[in-house]
Amino acid sequence: MPGIVNLVLCGICGSLVGFALPLSELVIGSLYFELCPAEDRLPVFLVVSGVVGMVTTSCCCGLLISFSKHEDDEEVTGKETCATCWCTLFTIFLFVWLICGSTWAFRMKECDEANTLPLVGPTHDCFTKNVSHVGDSHYCKALLFNFVYFETIAKWVSFGLVPFVLFIFAGFVVCGCMCVKEATAGSAAGRNETCSSRV
Repeated sequence: MPGIVNLVLCGICGSLVGFALPLSELVIGSLYFELCPAEDRLPVFLVVSGVVGMVTTSCCCGLLISFSKHEDDEEVTGKETCATCWCTLFTIFLFVWLICGSTWAFRMKECDEANTLPLVGPTHDCFTKNVSHVGDSHYCKALLFNFVYFETIAKWVSFGLVPFVLFIFAGFVVCGCMCVKEATAGSAAGRNETCSSRV
């Protein structure tokens, strides 16, 4: 029973964290939807990431709850298989969507404030976060751009960091199993020597 309680608590904490980022993406993307004409796909990136992220988190939490109720010998149902497929598809979509959002965010260059004024025409190579240029086509709201920029960096770091941490953890598990195996083999050999010396 304590294993199930720990799984439920872990699931609740994970789902709260899993919902926090998509919800903030949805809120920021919706609030500032019209405030980045320099790259109007950034708010769309946030809104879509937020909605699909919340659906994915909900789907994965439902799967965890469903799998936690299984007995050891119980078969996986068709609904669980279907939900696993949807969760996988949503995750793949979010990864491809992250590549798109990264491309849109990282190709933007911020203008020097001294060079902002001549960029009134429709073609320009940079954007500004200066609020005095809100109506201009080269403006992007600072909060929106900074959120997308640092969020994409954090997601890429987590994509690289999670496999690394799992690799390190797996190494510790393997070392621990080897130590336990060696210790049990050593103690068994010691017991055999003691038994043979008594005979």
